[in-house]
Amino acid sequence: MARLTPTKTVIRELFALSGNRCAFPDCTHPLIDERGNFIAELCHIEGVKGERFNPNQTDEDRRSVGNLVLFCHPHHIVTDNESEYSVDRLKMIKKEHENKFRDNNYKLPPQYAEQILENLTATSARMEGKIDELREKMEELLAKPIIGEEKLYIQQLELIKGLKKQGKHQTVIELLLDYKEKNWDKITPEIRFKLIANIAITYFDLYNKAEAVRYIKKIKDIPFENEESLALQTLGYALAKDYPAFEEYFQKTVARNPENANAWIGYIVVHGEEEDFNEESLPSSLLVIPEVLFNLGELFFGTGNRKKAVEYFRKSLSLQKMAAEKDSDVRSIIASRLISELTDPFKYVHNEYTDEQKQDLKEAIIFFSESWDLIKDTELARSRYYTILNRGVAYKLTRQIDLALADFQKAYELSGDFISFKNLSVLYLEREDYPKAEALIVAQLRKTDLKETERYDLSEMNARILFKQGRIQEL
Repeated sequence: MARLTPTKTVIRELFALSGNRCAFPDCTHPLIDERGNFIAELCHIEGVKGERFNPNQTDEDRRSVGNLVLFCHPHHIVTDNESEYSVDRLKMIKKEHENKFRDNNYKLPPQYAEQILENLTATSARMEGKIDELREKMEELLAKPIIGEEKLYIQQLELIKGLKKQGKHQTVIELLLDYKEKNWDKITPEIRFKLIANIAITYFDLYNKAEAVRYIKKIKDIPFENEESLALQTLGYALAKDYPAFEEYFQKTVARNPENANAWIGYIVVHGEEEDFNEESLPSSLLVIPEVLFNLGELFFGTGNRKKAVEYFRKSLSLQKMAAEKDSDVRSIIASRLISELTDPFKYVHNEYTDEQKQDLKEAIIFFSESWDLIKDTELARSRYYTILNRGVAYKLTRQIDLALADFQKAYELSGDFISFKNLSVLYLEREDYPKAEALIVAQLRKTDLKETERYDLSEMNARILFKQGRIQEL
């Protein structure tokens, strides 16, 4: 049982039916940008492990066209939620997407088609090689009976953490599940708890709360209990909104340690929106723990106290040591939330922003800028183009039009997608720079994979340009 690298024939067929777009419904993220860079991910419908594992599937079937689908990175993470995205649902997503392009196949540009295929194949092969190497090392450890179980687990966990640091969280999940399947009956209850806890925490890293909570609930069936296990269950039941179970485990945890962070994060989740909630009632030692501060930020953001939310977000970020990619993502998420309710066209046209909302826009620009600075000179820039696109939106809302234009141009250069195009072309129209707007629209109209709604928008914008220039006869 292995995850073999797809053949070039399979990859060509996948791209032919892709329309050069992520297969997730309504997503317009390109698979290959205008420079020939592959900026998406090849995903398996039935995998080698997990709920979507098919024991009757051969290795060749696993790498066949019917079992593969192309998603952008964010939607690959979304569809890793196996309880929500079953095999049948993924097959339906793939079928509906590919049916749109059966009579209009996408052709890889000949000047770099071979290079893309070779790079994709080589990347997949390198990843498989790393996984195989890790599996071999784990098997070597298992073959040494003189090593105690606790030490054995720790050694294997360290091997897995190497991949987690590289951002290969889904691979970590697969390795942990593989370890669980092979060794569950051999390991002590304490190691069972640690194994399940690591699976749950990795799902949290993937922003898959549902799967994380599902594994946390399994802990109660393990005959092992310590402060860590009680606290993790406290948090899990809080997120699951099982309030009686939360209260039970919260009391058990704080009885052992009144300052346990996970227990109090659960408390914030459950009681934070109550009128008499006051963060000063939390143990003071918790107000220097990044995760607690971030959850307080989330709480105050949700209750409308944005000033206090930003204050806690800032404190949390200042205390955390994260990889550049995650740090950038967190800052971008915070900024996006700050402007989420401020993009109303009426507010923009009439400049009807309160002083607090104007401050939110300023804070958002700072967060977006910090996020972009962390990754702008790395390979991540192309896949995180939405950070600079959203900063452009914030600049536009604050009437900093030249800065907005520069960001929209950069986002379009990086992605070439319709959303970036639309923001850029609309700004050209607002600046009455009709030649640039028209050239941009004409270039878009040449594309063969446009949706009907997109083609309609383009026609409408083109008509607007002709009307503004007095070229009504061309309509």
